[in-house]
Amino acid sequence: MPVWNECDPVTHADQTLPRCARTPNCVCSEYADASRFIDPFVCPQNIASAWQSLLEVGLNFPGARLVERGPDRLCFECRTGVFRFVDDLMFRLDQESGLIHVRSASRLGFWDFGKNRRRVEEVRRRWERTF
Repeated sequence: MPVWNECDPVTHADQTLPRCARTPNCVCSEYADASRFIDPFVCPQNIASAWQSLLEVGLNFPGARLVERGPDRLCFECRTGVFRFVDDLMFRLDQESGLIHVRSASRLGFWDFGKNRRRVEEVRRRWERTF
């Protein structure tokens, strides 16, 4: 059973991504909280190829470092440009629905000034260009 140990110390028996805290410095596609919700990535027909493309996008994303990899999960640490804060970027492949769920969250602070949402959308743009 996967454990999101590098990014979040909580074991998620149901395989979902961790919930966002009550602070506005996180986005997640698995929960319906309007202010923190972000759309999941929709896989094209070849899910294995889409998952591999996402790994490659993550590995080449500025400031990102892969810290956990599994058949249905990826976790990156992302350093911000100026102050070098570490944020966690997680993906969970849901093969049945053809979706890749995503969560991006700051480890410290309260506000992220939209950085996590912008990061996810930039990863999405780069990933979609691979198809």
